[in-house]
Amino acid sequence: MPLSRDDVARTYKALLGLDAGEDAINHWTKQHDDFWEFLENFRNTPAVAWSLSKEAHYPAALSFQDFMFCRSHTVPVRPEPGFIISEFGIRTRTNYAEKWASKDGTLARLEFGSCFEFDAIEWFALLKAIERADHRFSVAELGCGWGPWMTAGSVLARRKGKKEISSIGVEGDETRRSFIDQHRADNSISDIPRTVFAGVVAPKSGTALFPKPDDSTKDMGIAAIYSDQQAGVIKDYRGADHKHISYEAFSVEDILENTDRIDFMHIDIQGGELDVVPAAANIISKKCRHLLIATHSREIEWKVAAALMPHGWILEKERPCEMHYGDDWARSGRDWPLVKRDGSQFWRHPDVLP
Repeated sequence: MPLSRDDVARTYKALLGLDAGEDAINHWTKQHDDFWEFLENFRNTPAVAWSLSKEAHYPAALSFQDFMFCRSHTVPVRPEPGFIISEFGIRTRTNYAEKWASKDGTLARLEFGSCFEFDAIEWFALLKAIERADHRFSVAELGCGWGPWMTAGSVLARRKGKKEISSIGVEGDETRRSFIDQHRADNSISDIPRTVFAGVVAPKSGTALFPKPDDSTKDMGIAAIYSDQQAGVIKDYRGADHKHISYEAFSVEDILENTDRIDFMHIDIQGGELDVVPAAANIISKKCRHLLIATHSREIEWKVAAALMPHGWILEKERPCEMHYGDDWARSGRDWPLVKRDGSQFWRHPDVLP
């Protein structure tokens, strides 16, 4: 694999946590044309040997080899007005979220910890699920928004030669749901079968309360309420007031009723994982092969693990959530724990070989 200046800079950042200076980049690119030859020599330098000898917890729970596995799936991309384009070649319209306006026409680089809105562990999980699948690949995204993982899974599975590809999404917000087919078309997978449930994921079928914001492109953190509360203005888990209305609620059993296998299920329902995953542990264990579960509290991390481990599920990678602490928390005006960065857990079914 040819060595680029960007490769040297990223390797410095990944292994040493430092920004490579021009002298260092020039030194290594003059000495090596091949990335793997450079990496072998760079790893043997005293600074890197010392860094790797420490018991470091890698960002996103990925080792450097895991990161390079993700990077091996990137493709050459060029910027386009109106889009953010990831190094995996996924095109996302910037009008899907107000906060992306400043990123219009940019490329989203794969970094050691993240890549445009998502942790690197999420890409690692998807790519591993595709690698371990046979000729077919199915993806389900619960709390799918504009369908990023439905779409990315379909694009990357097709790129890897999978012949039978399908996707399932569940989203309560009408605006975000309206973006799904446009996102699929922008990434040339409109011909791949998809099923979209207009409603929210819940521990059981019925109804649930869900916010109805004036403009959901301004808030990506809205969440369902599973209780007997009456519809109306309700303070959400962040302390914000939102108008909530009644939506159709689907259990995971409802969602998977017409499929026999899901190779990759992505669950990000802003705290709903606490109730949904334990309630669905049996059906998930029967039909799913890999899970990527976003976690929004330490309690969720523990209860998800407690629900899945009795079924034999293996926690393959984990990035715990981060809470506000110190002055950040003191200035928040809250007197309860506040998560400033969501976590992720990547689970493998016991019948799937690593």
